[in-house]
Amino acid sequence: MGLERRRRVLGEIGIPLLLGAMIYALRYSSAAVPSVLLWSGPGLLWSYATVAWVAGAWVGSSDRERYLWIGAALSLGPAWEVGQHLHWVAGTYDPVDAAFNTAGGAAALIVRRIIA
Repeated sequence: MGLERRRRVLGEIGIPLLLGAMIYALRYSSAAVPSVLLWSGPGLLWSYATVAWVAGAWVGSSDRERYLWIGAALSLGPAWEVGQHLHWVAGTYDPVDAAFNTAGGAAALIVRRIIA
């Protein structure tokens, strides 16, 4: 993997994952961080990283395949929240989380479009 590609992977995937983990860790500290950022921010960043990773992995493939996989990645966060609402997976449903997850994935596509 070339240096430029490594930088791009770090910027698009590594940094959002790291920031999400750092925010997640702050949940149980005394840091003065807005609660919406503490509880929904990691999902936004992790959704961003997931969609950026999938979109990058499918570059050069047919549009149909690429859009299918990007759509699947985009739906992961909101689908998880729906699963929580239906008690299929552990957790507490939060529509703000669903919105933040969707926004994170959409932001990844917008950024990829801008820097492509």
